[in-house]
Amino acid sequence: QKEKLNKLCSCKQIQKIFKQYDYNCTSLETLIIDLQKRLNSNGFPHEIGLFLGYPMTDVLGFIEGRKHLSAGYWKVYSHVKNCQQTFDKYHKCTHELCKRFNQGESVEKICRYV
Repeated sequence: QKEKLNKLCSCKQIQKIFKQYDYNCTSLETLIIDLQKRLNSNGFPHEIGLFLGYPMTDVLGFIEGRKHLSAGYWKVYSHVKNCQQTFDKYHKCTHELCKRFNQGESVEKICRYV
């Protein structure tokens, strides 16, 4: 979802976080190249959550080692109700896609629904 990533990566607050981790913020392509380098290094780039669309406050809460308020598809540090609604949507979507796959639908056909 290149459009969503471009919008996300143009956010000044998120660029500030990326710059703290020595990302080149000149384009989405340079950000992804830097992410690939970090994935191939010894540590794990927890800021990957920003690329995956996790809320910035939750990514920072995890990186900073704060106590989480809830957990689901990721650890939640604020806006618990909003995250729970997202988790519920993810769960319903996963259930539906698995059901279709188990009924014999091809992955290609299933991906058209996403």
